[in-house]
Amino acid sequence: MRINQGESITLSLAGADVTLSADLLADLWIRKIMKESAGDEPADPLKRPPLAEGELYLGLIVSADGTKRHHTIVLPHERDKIDYPDAMAWAAGIGGALPDRVEQALMWATMRDQFQAAWYWSCEQRAAGSYSAWCQNFGYGSQSYYGTSNKLRARAVRRVYLLSNSPI
Repeated sequence: MRINQGESITLSLAGADVTLSADLLADLWIRKIMKESAGDEPADPLKRPPLAEGELYLGLIVSADGTKRHHTIVLPHERDKIDYPDAMAWAAGIGGALPDRVEQALMWATMRDQFQAAWYWSCEQRAAGSYSAWCQNFGYGSQSYYGTSNKLRARAVRRVYLLSNSPI
């Protein structure tokens, strides 16, 4: 069975029909898994997730409207002289993604000593269908865009998303 976001499902329980939204059903299922993996104590979504060796915790990122909420963890691996398409594929291949511009600005503000004083690709293209993508300079702190065929540095992150109804 496949239920898409925004859809609902009706279950017959003890002779009564109960209708649940796909979002609520997904949240309940994730909470059940989180509770089972943590024993009897429910997981605290605001608590820093566990880190693997070499990973750095950047922080909890919340969009202005509160709809996007995730912990960002900087992975230890880095690439040099890589174009944008290869950087995106490389990051996905190691189980991460390139950071967005907000994450990069926060990295520069809090952990610039963990990066070379050079330009690093972000995951954001300048515009849809564009041949340029945004990047962060870890020497001066500026952000700009370069053509996607340019060879820059890349550092991947992994994101741990919070449930849509987690308190913040």
